[in-house]
Amino acid sequence: MKWYELTEEDRIKKIYSKYSIKQFWNWWDCGAMEVRINDFNTIKVVGKKLRLPYNRSGIYVRNSDELKKVMIRTKDFTKWFGINPRKKEYNRYGNNVFGGTDHNIESINYIPIDIDRKKKDGFATAEQLKNCDIVAEKILEVLSKHGWNKSYMKICSGNGVQLFVKLDVPIIMPECEYSTDKKIHEYSEDFENTKLIIRNGIGKQICKFANKKLKEFGCEVDVTGFRIAQVMALPYSKNFKFGGFRWRGMLDVKDGENEGLSDYILSQKEKGYSGNPIFFKKRRASNEYFIRKGKLREHVLIRFILNNDFPEGFINNTLWFSIKLLLRDSGFDINTKEFRNFHEEIKRIHKRGFSLNIPPKKYLFDPDTVNNYCIKHYMPLVFPYDEKFKCAWGKRKAKTDYDIFISWEAYKYGKDVDKEKFMLYEEDDIFEDIKRFKENIIVGDYRNHKKFICFVNSLMIKYGEDKVKYFFDNKVLEEFIVYTSINKYK
Repeated sequence: MKWYELTEEDRIKKIYSKYSIKQFWNWWDCGAMEVRINDFNTIKVVGKKLRLPYNRSGIYVRNSDELKKVMIRTKDFTKWFGINPRKKEYNRYGNNVFGGTDHNIESINYIPIDIDRKKKDGFATAEQLKNCDIVAEKILEVLSKHGWNKSYMKICSGNGVQLFVKLDVPIIMPECEYSTDKKIHEYSEDFENTKLIIRNGIGKQICKFANKKLKEFGCEVDVTGFRIAQVMALPYSKNFKFGGFRWRGMLDVKDGENEGLSDYILSQKEKGYSGNPIFFKKRRASNEYFIRKGKLREHVLIRFILNNDFPEGFINNTLWFSIKLLLRDSGFDINTKEFRNFHEEIKRIHKRGFSLNIPPKKYLFDPDTVNNYCIKHYMPLVFPYDEKFKCAWGKRKAKTDYDIFISWEAYKYGKDVDKEKFMLYEEDDIFEDIKRFKENIIVGDYRNHKKFICFVNSLMIKYGEDKVKYFFDNKVLEEFIVYTSINKYK
């Protein structure tokens, strides 16, 4: 019988028992591991008892014995582990300590792939676990064509499947400067690009492969799971959900070498993350996005770059790069007077150069890139979610039954009743916040709207009223909670 056909009791006896916590550690062993639980009082007690480093996010261990001791003393909590090794860095109080933020990541050692069912209305059925396993195997099948399935671990996370694919050579994170005056870390462009190298490169490919090509299996891979500071399900711990728990355990492990994988990932960084896709072939943009001759200034994206001021950085890699992709796909002649006048005008307006090298056809225009830029800078969306202009993901899906009234008026009506707060993390962006919220709601549960009010209360504290109002006005919360999988924003 396949592992997903077994009862949990038999799965523990026949599958999980083949491996141990020590084997898990020996396969992962690359430095200090963060063990995360969502209860600071317990973290503090256990950390002091075992004389281990700790902070609000978790406890830090350096060997399998320390890991076992922490797991024993936190057996009544859901636990996660930091997929990449942690290092000490200065925090906002000026102390040199371990932490769960990006600047605490020593190196990128793994590609973490979290495969979950789309419909989460209770514990995963055998059929749902089977489908998650099929998606995992199909991802490994593509990787195997390049010899990159020789070192990986596959686990059951309780209600889904997770893959950890090991890089043959760790990618060392660049150093970031700590401002003693501001008590913050200042990230260089190299740090930011390296931080996103998995997420915007092979991670984005895996998401599109799983969520589009394999959509019939009802599973999804979330692009936010490729964060360098990501935590994953800790094997041989309990996953508490739906009024009970499921055990997590190792299903398969290979300890060879994925030769050339790190070089491939680094080459994506140099090519703007889109070079050499291995999971699918690139295609050109839909003609509904095309820039027409004689109507250059009428195009929505052209008007956007002409009529707005933009923050420093990333405009060339996002908005201007997207325009060049559209010019290429539209067959627009950049030597015409119409284009030359426009090009000179934007250089004068924005006081910067805009290169005219047209990207190769392996790069694909994606309206998500443009909307992502807008949302991050709280600007009106170029491609609004509620207009007829077709987005890359096609027609809007029918609403799912979340029992949530997502409007500013609904929030104002309930905010004085529900004063509770929702756990958010300072280092997460709005899309990661939404993902965290969605993991705590259940289809058809009448309490979902109350949870939503608590969630927005916490957003107000984190972002302020003006920015939260922006999320409502631009239907960001509605789009990513009700209509669209959160991975779509990338």
